[in-house]
Amino acid sequence: MEFFSAYRQDSYQEIDRRLFSDKLTVLLDQATEREKKEFDIVLNSDYPTDKPFMMDFDVFTSLTEGADSIRILQTTIKADTAWVNVLFGNSGYNSKVEWNDQLVLIKNTDWKLDNVIYGAENMEVKNLQELLEDYIYAENTY
Repeated sequence: MEFFSAYRQDSYQEIDRRLFSDKLTVLLDQATEREKKEFDIVLNSDYPTDKPFMMDFDVFTSLTEGADSIRILQTTIKADTAWVNVLFGNSGYNSKVEWNDQLVLIKNTDWKLDNVIYGAENMEVKNLQELLEDYIYAENTY
């Protein structure tokens, strides 16, 4: 939960990479590089004020506006993998919105966030790693 305490909807690009598994770190770094390239493409185009192809939403929860509360519902640990079912909340609406996601952590020396399995049925992708891979390898949009 150290990750979500530190995160508080800062850009995924700025989060301490020591909190993530090696695989997730690579994907986050590749997504950051993709965003930089997309920004440069738009900046050097005939339409430099257009919005670049980027992930300007909370990638760590299935509500793109992000969470302002988290409660652990259940934790299951098998060997060096933990599945943590959480109840996220966002009070920025007329009424508080709550939803369940599942955090997947792996342990080398410390527990690291490896993936987030999105609980929302309206998500086009099922988890964080898939979302990042789809973004990294998407066709150029400009």
